[in-house]
Formats: sequence, C-alpha cells, structure tokens
Amino acid sequence: EMLKYPIRMLHYVEVDPLLIEAGIPYLPVQDRNALADKRMALFFKDGRYFIQQGTQHYDMIILNLPDPSTAMLNRFYTLDFFKEAKKRLAPDGVLVTGITGSDTYLGREVGIYASSLYHTLKKVFAHIVVAPGTRTYFFAADVPGAVSSDPDILARRFESRGIQSGYFTPYHFTMLFPRERSAFLVRELERQTAVQINT
Repeated sequence: EMLKYPIRMLHYVEVDPLLIEAGIPYLPVQDRNALADKRMALFFKDGRYFIQQGTQHYDMIILNLPDPSTAMLNRFYTLDFFKEAKKRLAPDGVLVTGITGSDTYLGREVGIYASSLYHTLKKVFAHIVVAPGTRTYFFAADVPGAVSSDPDILARRFESRGIQSGYFTPYHFTMLFPRERSAFLVRELERQTAVQINT
C-alpha cells in the first residue's frame, strides 16, 4: 500500500527468510511486484539488532509484531528499545506499535498491560495518540501535531495527499478514533500511574 505513493524508500525487516519464501507463491501479483520495487529493501535480520546497528533515519517506524507475550517479543516494547528506535527517527518522525485491546472495556489486566506500554512510550516521546479497538494502536512522536486523534484533521491530511484506497476513506478516521472512546481510553491510561515501566 505504501509503495503506491511517492515515498523514497521502504525498509522491511523480517527475522525469518523462510516466512517470505513460503508466502511468495500465495501472494497476489501486486504484492509480489511490491517486493521487487526498487524503493523497497528487504532485510533478513533481527529487528532490534537492525535498529541498534543502523544509521538510516526514518519518517516512520511501524512495529508490526505480536503482543509481548515472550521475552523475545517483549524486547520491542521496552524503554530501551523505544529510545533506540527514536534515534533512528527523523526529528518529526512517528513510531507506531500496538497490542491486543478491547473496544468497550478496560479491565484490570488489560488496563495495567496497556498503561505500562503507554507510560513507557511517554518516557521517550512527548506526544502519544491512542486508537482504541480490538487492537489498540499507539502513535508516538516528539513534534506537536505530528500525530493526532482528531478525525477531521486526519481526513484533511489524507485528502491533501491525494490518497486513493479501495479499503480506506476519510470517513474511516471517525471509526478509528471515536471521540468518546478515545478520550475514555486516554483518561484511563493516564489515571493508572502506578504501573511499571517496561524495562
């Protein structure tokens, strides 16, 4: 999807080359073509090592990972990793991550879990936006306005960039950031200040 637009480069980091090899025969043609796009580079490395050893700066880092249910995965949700990732972001760059969430209920376990991630991100980034849902997404940046939960602002940005998608329209921002639920979730995450920072 990203390669449909005039981006300069896209780096895709995957630790397991077999995952790509096994999937290629089943990918739609446009996805196979994307892997051959000159702007796209595929790196078969551990993501944390890639961030630690790299020198490239990015406008956005998207962590498309399972929940931190093991020590191996949790390495990507820690204070140290967020600090390392921030060093690889451009000054107005954005980090995106997510965990399993809930649309309508923030029970004790989910609340502590989500609050830990939220407060860990806040130790590193000045601005955090949270999108509630069955997958709760966190958008972190240092520059004011780089991230927003205002559906109107996001719709204007979307339209100004000339994005055309069969899957997403400006209206979808109202579903991604329902004002009352977004405000409730942030209030609950802010309220739980006794949670541990993930180290």
